[in-house]
Amino acid sequence: FNDDIQGTGAVTLGGLLAAHRKTGQTLTDARIVCVGAGSSGVGVCNAIVDGMVRMGVPRSEALKRFWMFDSKGLITSARGDTLKYGQAPFARADEAAHDKQALAEAVRRIQPTVLLGLSSVGGMFSEDVVRAVATHADQPIIFAMSNPTHLSECTAEQAYKWTDGRAVFASGSPFATVTLPSTGKTLTPSQANNMFIFPAIGLAVACCGAAHIPDRFFFAAAQTLAKCVSDDRLAAGAVFPAIGDIRTVSLEIATAVAQVAAEDGLATVSPDNGDWKQHIASRMWDPVYHPIIQS
Repeated sequence: FNDDIQGTGAVTLGGLLAAHRKTGQTLTDARIVCVGAGSSGVGVCNAIVDGMVRMGVPRSEALKRFWMFDSKGLITSARGDTLKYGQAPFARADEAAHDKQALAEAVRRIQPTVLLGLSSVGGMFSEDVVRAVATHADQPIIFAMSNPTHLSECTAEQAYKWTDGRAVFASGSPFATVTLPSTGKTLTPSQANNMFIFPAIGLAVACCGAAHIPDRFFFAAAQTLAKCVSDDRLAAGAVFPAIGDIRTVSLEIATAVAQVAAEDGLATVSPDNGDWKQHIASRMWDPVYHPIIQS
């Protein structure tokens, strides 16, 4: 699989599922503006659409919850044959008159609940844009996914400052904790790191012998990733587990993916006792080294 497309898509979906736990809303009701329509942007949006469909939303309705922007503005059907591969399903047929609208103005009109940044343009989410999202969303979900840090659409501090601490923020680059001057509360932004997804899926496939990796594997991985975020982490502002918990998280995700492989008849290996978690844990490498010099 392509980690830049499917890996980023699954980790973003997992983060959004966790973020909606925090806001008390559901992903299926989200209104999503995605800034960035390259392979990663399209891949992430496809993963979210797939998630919505698996949660019971018809695909045609799920696509209507997206507004995708590139360097030219809102992607609409008026572009015709100039649309790149994968963009066409997200082209709005009902908004051709707004295809040149500035992002902040478009956000005020669209009233999204989720703002995704996959543009590789540092500062794309200006104060005007972020404040526009915050005017109608009590807890706007802002994922500035581009990296490295100087390409991030906004920083964690900016997202919190411009929303009075109400933003649910994650990013492709790591950011330090932010203390709000107005309340003294410290918020912990989390990094949407693909390492939560691809090692676990690789581990699952190696342990169950699957020769094919369908989209359902990535949905199972995203769901499990979201479940691995504790209520305490959510309360602190994070929507992903701590990086230090990667082995535990990887085991949980790998177990879920292997179980899906078995359910779908894709697993060619199965544990003798039926315990996938034990089977996979016994095959995880432990980086423990014996001393070669006597103390």
